[in-house]
Parts: sequence; C-alpha cells; structure tokens
Amino acid sequence: MISLDSNINSINNDINYVKICNEFCKYYYKNMSENGIHYILKLFHPNVSCSINNQEFKGGYNLLIFLTNQGIKKFNYYGLKGFFQPISRTELIIYVHGSIRPVNLWNETNEWKKFSEIFIIQENGLNKYVIKNYIFHIIK
Repeated sequence: MISLDSNINSINNDINYVKICNEFCKYYYKNMSENGIHYILKLFHPNVSCSINNQEFKGGYNLLIFLTNQGIKKFNYYGLKGFFQPISRTELIIYVHGSIRPVNLWNETNEWKKFSEIFIIQENGLNKYVIKNYIFHIIK
C-alpha cells in the first residue's frame, strides 16, 4: 500500500524503525480509509498539534470536528510514498505524499488531489505509537 524509504544512520540498532514505520502507516491508512475519520480519536494523541492547509488545531477531537463539519466521512488514498527518520528512541518523523480523495457522509467521492502529510509519532510506553504532531497539505 505504501512504499517507505528511510534515512537512518541508526540511532539504536535493536529498534527496527523500518518495521515500526511500515506497520504504523499500514494501520493508519487502512483505518482512515476503511473505518473513517472517527479513528482519529484512537490514532492521535489527545493533545496533538495539527495543521491542515495552514489552519491550526489542538487535539484530535478538534480535528475530528473540523473534518466532520467539512462533510468528510473517510478518505481514499492512491500512490502513497513515504520517508522517515528517527528523532529519538521513542519518536519518529514520517513524511508521506500521494493522492487523496475524500468520501462524504453519503459515500460520494470527490476528485483526487495531490497531498503531503507529516507525522511525528511517539511510543506510548506500551509498544504502541500515537500521532503527537501532524501537518497535512493539499498540493495545488
């Protein structure tokens, strides 16, 4: 579904950053496209800092409200390509670009648009990762 490249000189050889990023991206894009935007509450930290096309949000709930008010139910993705870099033993930055198509509440789809997004994910102490910071931008 997504092709990830790393730029790792290896912060720690016993942590498989490639696997973490691949698993995170598979989980994220599968849930956002199949289960919809309400999965934000499970994927994003409650106090996440978000930017959607330069509009700032604090918290996953506020991001969910914004998308719901736009009439978005879920997203379709196409041609995803990603890159990542470890920040520390517990944080990674992931950059993904490709094409996105919103699906509205009546299951109608909009046109495909190019997009890019950046995640900073953080391990929550239970070997699971949540989105701590998020930037999304439609490429015009």
